[in-house]
Amino acid sequence: MKVAISAIDCAGCGICADLSPEVFVMDHDNHVAKVIVDVVPEKAEASCTTAVKDCPAEAISIVE
Repeated sequence: MKVAISAIDCAGCGICADLSPEVFVMDHDNHVAKVIVDVVPEKAEASCTTAVKDCPAEAISIVE
């Protein structure tokens, strides 16, 4: 499983980083979240999927 974040759409709320810190980190200088892994670790897939669903800006997508 892979994920991507649209920097244009990201509102910088940090929900994804809170839910799945193994996958996302906040770039506080640019006020956006970033993906920090190439492939989501299996143990983080559930929390990452929740982050995708809970993103208020719908900025995160699953890339298969």
